[in-house]
Amino acid sequence: VIPNVVSGVQISNGASNNTIGGVTAAAGNVISGNGTYGVLITGAGSTGNQVQGNYIGTNGLGTGPVGNGSNGAAIRFGASNNTIGGSTATPGTGAGNVISGNSGPGISFLDAGTTGNKIQGNLIGTNAAGTGALGNVAFGVLLYSGASGNTIGVDGDGINDAGERNVISGNAYGVFVQDNANNNVIAGNYIGTNAAGTAAIPNTTEGVRILDATVVNTRIGTNADGISDVLERNLISGNTNSNIDITGSGVVIAGNYIGTDVTGSASVGTTSNGVWLHFAATNSRIGGTTAAARNVISGNAVNGIVLDGVGTTTNLIQ
Repeated sequence: VIPNVVSGVQISNGASNNTIGGVTAAAGNVISGNGTYGVLITGAGSTGNQVQGNYIGTNGLGTGPVGNGSNGAAIRFGASNNTIGGSTATPGTGAGNVISGNSGPGISFLDAGTTGNKIQGNLIGTNAAGTGALGNVAFGVLLYSGASGNTIGVDGDGINDAGERNVISGNAYGVFVQDNANNNVIAGNYIGTNAAGTAAIPNTTEGVRILDATVVNTRIGTNADGISDVLERNLISGNTNSNIDITGSGVVIAGNYIGTDVTGSASVGTTSNGVWLHFAATNSRIGGTTAAARNVISGNAVNGIVLDGVGTTTNLIQ
């Protein structure tokens, strides 16, 4: 390794509409072993940039770690409407990146104004085949400090939604949301399984963690609007602690398979609970009134759903 001291690639201060990598195998970069960030997109006006088809934190085959010292990729300080990955037939190929083996989060979003960004079609925490763990040390995806209105996975616009699934497995946490990071969408991903959705590659704590009461209106799964509802289904299974752990408010968990394989008919359960609401989690909904909003929560080693503790109130299971 001959590291750059800070970032492998930095896009900042209003630089816009640039592409790092591409959709063919020859276009992808290896962005690994740098002192802090593999790719950093930062600052208001840094918009419309695309990061596609790269190995970020791994060797050139995506089989072993050559981690960046902190984040694989980071979008921060008001950078908006950027895309890491894209719509592809198979996560980690074409526009999808392999973002694994880093010493911090695979991808992080930071700060108010960091909005409208998309993470789609990537392998985050696995090898390039999506068959084994090559985890990021901390989080697969981290949203915090006011980063709001971003999409992890399927955007549900009916255009190429089938290729927008991320595989987020093998990390410490899969997706972690905290500190006023509101109105983010987590849809259509495999979190805690292999790329086929048939076996566990556990995130070693939770699959999805919504940390505190300042986080409101996260959607995990479908909005049940009749457009791409099935494709918006997350498969969240096989994680070491709870598959979903909520202490925030206004979370919607709809249309997911939690604890099963991709067919919904066999267990790829966690060693703990399917969904755990606690520490004054309020005003959240698990399920809904339509078939599209229905979750399958089965195969977990302890409980399907737990509501726990004083102040955990006004939640709806239907």
